[in-house]
Amino acid sequence: MLEGDSLLKESHRIHTRDIATMRRVADENIQLSDGTVIPKGAFSIVLLNCFKDPSVYPDPEVFKPRRFLEMPQQTG
Repeated sequence: MLEGDSLLKESHRIHTRDIATMRRVADENIQLSDGTVIPKGAFSIVLLNCFKDPSVYPDPEVFKPRRFLEMPQQTG
């Protein structure tokens, strides 16, 4: 990851203006890999509350431009 990438990700993380993003409506039935079915017409969103969760981001209220460079690399 480049330093500029980390800065942009951190800026996005700390300056969210909503509680959710990626609001979608399924246009057909969708079966996930675990067997869960999202029915046609169902609404889905991605919650952003993890951005302020100290178990995910230590000191979540502090802007740290290098946060994503310094995070342990995870696979998967």
